[in-house]
Amino acid sequence: MRSKLPVLELRKWESSEGSDPYSYGYNQGTPDENYRNATYILHSLVDIVLKNGNYLIDIGPTANGTIVFPSRSSLLKVGEWLKFA
Repeated sequence: MRSKLPVLELRKWESSEGSDPYSYGYNQGTPDENYRNATYILHSLVDIVLKNGNYLIDIGPTANGTIVFPSRSSLLKVGEWLKFA
């Protein structure tokens, strides 16, 4: 009798984190150099998408709706990469 091979079930899933590694949202106490950089975001994005996942990254705008420079800069670099990917 032949045994059945396991069937790989692909399920949708999501990984969520903030561009500020200490807060899911804007935190004025976080230094700019501590924000997640474009390389980190791209590696996470590629890894998660290859595993059938969705990557949600919070950019935590300030109270007046401004996206702080480190988040904006990283996301623009990721966008440039995606444009040519």
